[in-house]
Amino acid sequence: GQFKINVMDKPDAPRGPIIIKDLSPNSVTLAWELPRDDGGSPITNYLIEKAEAGSTSFQYVTTCLRTTCRITGLVHNREYRFKIMAENKFGTGRAYTTDKIIPRKPFEEPTAPQNVKITDVQATSMVVNWEEP
Repeated sequence: GQFKINVMDKPDAPRGPIIIKDLSPNSVTLAWELPRDDGGSPITNYLIEKAEAGSTSFQYVTTCLRTTCRITGLVHNREYRFKIMAENKFGTGRAYTTDKIIPRKPFEEPTAPQNVKITDVQATSMVVNWEEP
């Protein structure tokens, strides 16, 4: 005969890539994909934590019921990383950690180029090299 084993556990991490649905100077709306495995129990909600630039310490921000969440109370032009964790009745699963996200106006003027170097100066031309801001 055959039998089926159903392992009950915490869910896997949500899947990326993270999509930034909305960005403003003080908030961001993030979206992600469901975990591959819900641990054998429906996902009840997602926990969101944040860390500011240079910090490895994440703090609780909010709990969301869906795979899209608006996070408010951010500081304009400050760099953040977010952790997103799925929860079910067996506990909190592993985190998906975002790349850096900087709250700002969607079409803000860029900052100045870095390390500008002028070389090969000729009578009517020159070469200008720089690094992205």
